[in-house]
Amino acid sequence: MYPLYSNIKNRRKELKISQGKLAVMIGYKDKSMISKIEKGNVDLPYSKIIAISEALRISEPELLGWKQSPSGTFHTAVDYNEKINSENQELKVSEPAQSGNPQKS
Repeated sequence: MYPLYSNIKNRRKELKISQGKLAVMIGYKDKSMISKIEKGNVDLPYSKIIAISEALRISEPELLGWKQSPSGTFHTAVDYNEKINSENQELKVSEPAQSGNPQKS
């Protein structure tokens, strides 16, 4: 499941907002849709992600679970971690040590 869904639930609880109140804030009639969203049973259109981020006073990238790289660009947590791991692997690669005795062909 994408971090978006758990981030919505966690942030809503952090702000002590009920599912019903959040539903009304973003244009749904009742809490049932918020329950489905938090369980990951709904694909949200970007317009709803914006509405939810505004209602929960959190940035869209943070709500989506994106991480900001040192350069200031945002990546998904998975992409960013893979990039860091890849860079770390490249740093570990070194030339093989050469012995003092060259081999004859």
